[in-house]
Order: sequence, then structure tokens, then C-alpha cells
Amino acid sequence: MSGGKKKRPKARTYSEGEVRRMIRNAADDAVKRNMLISVVTARDMFDLDEDGVVEFMGMMQRYIKYLSENVVDLKDFTETLSKKTGIDLRLSRW
Repeated sequence: MSGGKKKRPKARTYSEGEVRRMIRNAADDAVKRNMLISVVTARDMFDLDEDGVVEFMGMMQRYIKYLSENVVDLKDFTETLSKKTGIDLRLSRW
């Protein structure tokens, strides 16, 4: 073992376009992962067949489109959920 300090990685400057692309890729990945987990969970919990899974995914994609087009925001979804079910879902990191 050497007693020297670890070398820091060289600093890199990213263009605005590169940063936007990285953010978009990270967001797309998060949506894909969340959708897959949600679909698998719904399929297992409600014993959905192929048609049920397709219908569920279509509804999720429609809601994602509403969000991306700023038709609704996450606050609208949480308020609707609370009104219809009594569940007060706080979107925070656990």
C-alpha cells in the first residue's frame, strides 16, 4: 500500500447540450424503471392477463403524456388520490 493521496479525476466541463442530454437520459431511465416496476406489481397484485397489462400500460402512458405536456402536475395526481381514496401520498425520498 502506498501512503500517497488518491488522484482526483480531472475536472471536465460539459456543454449545456450535454447536460440537458444527461438529464433527459436519466429522467427517461427513471420513467422506464418506474413503469416496469408498476406494471409488474399491478400484474401480480391484480392477476392481470395480457389485455389487462396492455390496458394498464396505456393508462400509465396517457398520464405520463399529461405530465409531459403540462396538462396536469404531480400535485394534481396526489390531490385526486387523496380525494378518492383518503391516501395522502407525500412524494419524498424515503
